[in-house]
Amino acid sequence: GENSSSCTADCGIPDSCSDSDGGISPNTQGTISGYDNGQPYSITDVCSDSRFLNEKYCQSGVNPASTTYDCVVFNNQTNQSTGSCQEGRCA
Repeated sequence: GENSSSCTADCGIPDSCSDSDGGISPNTQGTISGYDNGQPYSITDVCSDSRFLNEKYCQSGVNPASTTYDCVVFNNQTNQSTGSCQEGRCA
């Protein structure tokens, strides 16, 4: 069996993922980018409304993933001044 590091060019582009905010970082808007099943992607953290953040991150270093944060709860836990989602981050 071939794998992405030992195969010839017919294997295609290996899966990859990088995160501009360094991982799960609700107070910083970031973008994940890379390749998934040979297709390029670029997805930015986004607010689903004024309270909830859809935070993108890389799972196991190569897989795009996301989690949802309730910014009101998150900011109360971290003693931030507000509890809202603004511009793709908990503010």
